[in-house]
Amino acid sequence: MINNVFFVSKQYSVMNVLEIKNNKGLDIPIKGIAAKRQVDLMESLQEVAIVPADFFGSLLKPVVKPGEHVSAGQVVMFDKKNEHVKFVAPVSGVVKEIRRGAKRKILAYVVERKGDERKHFEIKHSNNADEIKHLLIEAGLWVTLRQRPFGLVANPADTPDAVYITAADTAPLAPDYAFMLESEKEHFAKGIEVLSELAPVKIIAPKAQKDFFASFEAEELVLVSGKHPVGNLSYVLQKLNPINKTNKVWYINPWHVVFIGRLFHRGYVDLTKSIALTGPGVTTPEYFKVISGVSVATVTQGRIDESKEMRLISGNVLTGFNAGADGFLGFYDDMITVLPEGRYFEFMGWAKPGLKKYSPSGMFFSKLLHSKRKRYVFDTNMHGGVRPFVIPGVSEKYVILDIYPAHLLKAILVNDIDLMEQLGIYEVMPEDFALMEYACVSKINIQDIVKKGIETIIKES
Repeated sequence: MINNVFFVSKQYSVMNVLEIKNNKGLDIPIKGIAAKRQVDLMESLQEVAIVPADFFGSLLKPVVKPGEHVSAGQVVMFDKKNEHVKFVAPVSGVVKEIRRGAKRKILAYVVERKGDERKHFEIKHSNNADEIKHLLIEAGLWVTLRQRPFGLVANPADTPDAVYITAADTAPLAPDYAFMLESEKEHFAKGIEVLSELAPVKIIAPKAQKDFFASFEAEELVLVSGKHPVGNLSYVLQKLNPINKTNKVWYINPWHVVFIGRLFHRGYVDLTKSIALTGPGVTTPEYFKVISGVSVATVTQGRIDESKEMRLISGNVLTGFNAGADGFLGFYDDMITVLPEGRYFEFMGWAKPGLKKYSPSGMFFSKLLHSKRKRYVFDTNMHGGVRPFVIPGVSEKYVILDIYPAHLLKAILVNDIDLMEQLGIYEVMPEDFALMEYACVSKINIQDIVKKGIETIIKES
């Protein structure tokens, strides 16, 4: 259901307001929502990093070697596939190490924080789109803009249909952007003003936060309500601006809008932001003021049960990656989730009544014993191994897009490019299949299959 409403008030800007509601999907009742209070960790930050895995489709090359000094905002890497895409040091200090994996692939570019030197940029306050693009590229903030299809860093040579600010995260334990951005309204508004010179800006936000986001000068406000993944960009685009191989849109996270606003207000790069520490493995889930790329250990130290083995996830439980105790927060992530590791075998677990377990299909007695508001302690146990790829309809229903998920996955597995295109590969991202993967009785890594399909299409295009 989409309702067109024109919202006009003295307190709000005049913009087109759309409402999208969807009751399909699933809200996983996991314990550990972050309390709305913030702890400042800026004094304790020792090292931060750039994680190349965040930048899908990029091949990064360092230009500053370990042991050399860098200033915040100084270019330290660039994309070998596109030299216009540059990456800057989040803080001033010394390049501590460049962690590499197989085939010398860069895993993390680590900077040890020392001093407060910043590279300053000339702000011309021009409305010229080319000048704005040039400044964002030189300041390393162009990577905040990604494009659909495929989720690659946006191509500066393109002119998109619109720029979407994705502030409606409906994933499990997702952070509250209205709370986090309350003290950054001025920079957020400036960021929107700058982006408006590149393309029409549209904000996707929860309906419950209408009052907060309607106060900014965007062209359109899309209010979403319902179960996850109603807030996913793919779902909104399919309703409002369907994507194919010929048209493009750009999208950006709310905090990255703030980064752009700060650059044009202050003349230097400031990657300070708030993140949420969540999950059943956290003793006191809450928000923290940090710098983008903060080490996970800095945030979790003293705030998790050290006597148990925990999985430290950058991002949410459905789409995040296992950062580990020595890892770093992903560039596009605004939360860290902590889950107990489930390294145990439960004999005939499928036959037990499941009084304390949650099941999306409602097969356990817990559905009868507990209220819908109860939150459960989840761990990483998969409760079974990989089985033959069978889609019985239980998991497929959690992909709320107007596509045939099982057929698309099979087209990817057989590498049928024409069929992939016909079945909507341009409209999807791995995150759109996260709930399906969670509920999959075959225990298949469905998101990896979708990612492989996207990589195939990129190579062939």
